[in-house]
Amino acid sequence: MDYQNIKIEYKGTPEKLRNAADEVISYLVENLLVLNFIEEECSQLNEHHKRGIRIKGMPKNSDGIWAMFKTRYGEAVSSFCTDKLIARGYAQSMNGMRRVLAPDGTLVEEKVYGQYAYLNYGCQLSVTMKSDKRAIIEVFYVNKDRLNRWCQFTLTNTDKWRLADKKQKFHENDKWKSDTL
Repeated sequence: MDYQNIKIEYKGTPEKLRNAADEVISYLVENLLVLNFIEEECSQLNEHHKRGIRIKGMPKNSDGIWAMFKTRYGEAVSSFCTDKLIARGYAQSMNGMRRVLAPDGTLVEEKVYGQYAYLNYGCQLSVTMKSDKRAIIEVFYVNKDRLNRWCQFTLTNTDKWRLADKKQKFHENDKWKSDTL
């Protein structure tokens, strides 16, 4: 497991569970990256639609793009999340184009960022595992607007690992609040 932009800390995880913790981290990160890819791809299609650009296979309107996004995202979350977490909701928003301008106002870069883009661009992750049945992974990152964010993912293992809960907070000392995918 090598994620060069993710700093990993094994908080409260005994050495004997280190390999299991690595497996859970990989499982979560890889599945969140799939969600991020779906979001970025559909956001890009939405941007093309807004600009009147047509691409082969692209839905004809924004409703079609949203339907495609919801379907693909739903298929992905159903493969690794519990029914209880899925019932809270998913795919409720799509990030859009982020434009970076130089001081003189010229365009430097246009990039679509999905909600889990921080896994590619840098974050700190801590895993707490006291048994091979439950893992809590907390992620700290600074978002594209330079705001601090924290996400907490709880994974449970009955017959296989499943993401059972997601929470977030905006300040380090805040209480965790339930979140959707």
